[in-house]
Amino acid sequence: MRPFVFYTIKRDFGETEVLLSNLQQKIIREKPALKKHLEVSCLIILFEMTLIAAAKYLCKINYPNPTRLINHKIE
Repeated sequence: MRPFVFYTIKRDFGETEVLLSNLQQKIIREKPALKKHLEVSCLIILFEMTLIAAAKYLCKINYPNPTRLINHKIE
């Protein structure tokens, strides 16, 4: 199960990166002065997406069944 989950995270991260890249290029064409600011902003967003994906990955490994997680918290 782990390789499949990891692949999903990589795929989602890649799609996010492509969307940000397209948006960045569009804004740079319209407002060239924002180029440096956009590069930093996109890196921060990608880093946050990586952290979210890692958290989801760890939850799937430790608690593959959400019901088990809820029961564990209640007990």
